[in-house]
Amino acid sequence: QKNHLGEIRYIGVALMVIVLWSSMAAAVWIVLRRKETVVKVSQPLFLGLICLGTFVMGCSIFFMGIDDEIASQEQCTFACMATPWFFAIGFTICFSALFSKIWRLNRLMKSAMRFRRIKVEVKDVSLPFAVLIILNFGFLLSWTLADPLKWVRISTGRTQDGDLESSGRCQSSTTIATVML
Repeated sequence: QKNHLGEIRYIGVALMVIVLWSSMAAAVWIVLRRKETVVKVSQPLFLGLICLGTFVMGCSIFFMGIDDEIASQEQCTFACMATPWFFAIGFTICFSALFSKIWRLNRLMKSAMRFRRIKVEVKDVSLPFAVLIILNFGFLLSWTLADPLKWVRISTGRTQDGDLESSGRCQSSTTIATVML
């Protein structure tokens, strides 16, 4: 008994398709309605980045569904490291877009309290976005180079019938991965 993902893999793929389709549909909606007041006020660039981030995070579901039932050891090891890369970069894009949007609103509110009119451009709030993406990329790269996750199959004992039982998982050789997570 190797405890492969089996049929549950298809549920994951279906959920991934829903996430990817929803992200694309929201992005198309933003583009089509970009001239409307509600979209203009909501800052369409940041809304688009949120769609992009959820799309990238959704792609990580594909890599979570790979095991040695359908792929080689090397492909499974690649999927082990691709999962945190896609999820973390997607999350950082979403978080950075929301953070930059809130920072922009905060600057506008502070200037309004001082009865000053300012114009906050997209370039003014792109610095925190860039810093967060670069930091996250640096952490992921150092993790990948220092102690990447690798696919391993571990014997877990025997079934009641006496057959060998095992499970596969992503594992690192030291605690760097634990610290990074």
